[in-house]
Amino acid sequence: MLKVLISFSFCILLFFSIAACSSLQPKESASSSASNTSSAQTESPHSYESIPSTSEQTTASTTHNSTSTISREEHIGKQNEILARKSEAPYYSLITSSYSEKSIFERGLMIPFIGASSMSYFAFPLPNADIDGFAVECLRKTGENTVYTIYQTNEGGLVYRFFEKDTRNNEDFFILTHSIYVKKDLKKSDFSGIKKGDSIQKIERIDPIVTLFAAEAAQQGDDTFATAHLLQDGVLAVHYAKSGEAYQITAIDFFADFVVVDGAETYDCKIKSGDFISQKP
Repeated sequence: MLKVLISFSFCILLFFSIAACSSLQPKESASSSASNTSSAQTESPHSYESIPSTSEQTTASTTHNSTSTISREEHIGKQNEILARKSEAPYYSLITSSYSEKSIFERGLMIPFIGASSMSYFAFPLPNADIDGFAVECLRKTGENTVYTIYQTNEGGLVYRFFEKDTRNNEDFFILTHSIYVKKDLKKSDFSGIKKGDSIQKIERIDPIVTLFAAEAAQQGDDTFATAHLLQDGVLAVHYAKSGEAYQITAIDFFADFVVVDGAETYDCKIKSGDFISQKP
């Protein structure tokens, strides 16, 4: 009986101690609480801005400084409007806007998807493509659940962004799964002299996109990173690791079917024959 009373007294003491500590904690502001909730919702590997249910509302960024409330129906309507832009016309006749290489990295248009988790992508739904600041001018539908969009840079490159219907979560929304940046018309044979252990400078002389990704990795403090090269005859995935002050090649994989396998994930990088950078007049 004494043991029971002691245990009960201890629980009462513990309860009031916790309550006292809680009262000393500064109250979290509404904006801070919303921010923490948002962070908790975006931790999964394929997380993206929450799409509200029919009765819910969500706040979506329209610019860096303003927001607007969009319902689920409006999200669906926006996605349908973007999907309706699909066209078989040459991409160079559809695309009228271009963006700097700096902006495509800073604003998330180009997101590395192969290699170290520290460089992993974040996915977001197709309805947010225009809201994100990059209007969809060229969209190709490659299957019932897959589409890709094409953008051009001021430096003469093309960015391909691949979207897939979120069947994992039984959603009707297309989400961004990966993207590839291309600046030169290249084939696998152009990389025949590249091997494991070579310095990064050797491959930089072949494909200039490597320099961009290396700079991004260095800025983020990453000791490893990878690049994906969309070629005429497949996709070349190259991994790098820091050796002293410079990066060197640690692995090279070629995917002739344009489907990149990276761990447990697969990334379909197939595009229509007329959408290669070589087709631009």
